[in-house]
Amino acid sequence: MLFRLFKNMLHAMIRKPRIISRDGLTLTDPALGLVGQPDRIEQLSNGQFIPFEKKSGATKVYQNIKLQLAAYMVLVESHFGVRPDFGWAVLRDDKRIKVKNTAKLRAAVRRAIVKIHHYRTDLSASISVRPSPQQCRGCGFRSKCTQARSSR
Repeated sequence: MLFRLFKNMLHAMIRKPRIISRDGLTLTDPALGLVGQPDRIEQLSNGQFIPFEKKSGATKVYQNIKLQLAAYMVLVESHFGVRPDFGWAVLRDDKRIKVKNTAKLRAAVRRAIVKIHHYRTDLSASISVRPSPQQCRGCGFRSKCTQARSSR
């Protein structure tokens, strides 16, 4: 009996995560007005659902990647009812970086949501951006943008 209990516990600890979604599950939180689709969601043996965000061109986790992953963690908690302790940012060469789900990061998501809602309701408000000339060159909004940069 004791051996079977130990065997089951050991199996649960080393069991591979179960893949819940690959680009196919859109998560929503109507109260926050937030919608997102993580690149992948896995369920760990402890019941947590962990979001993944793939950034194939990135070599490190920038703040915007952390914020996007944090938004997915908020959505995962809202959808599944369990707050994930972390999410994975998957960078170039499939390098995984763990991003902890902190109160500070969740607060940053809420501040970003407030800003987005402000800009969506006040269409005359200017949205400050800092694009590179290369980004401006291929942008479909370039002709209407007051902040477009030229490479000259």
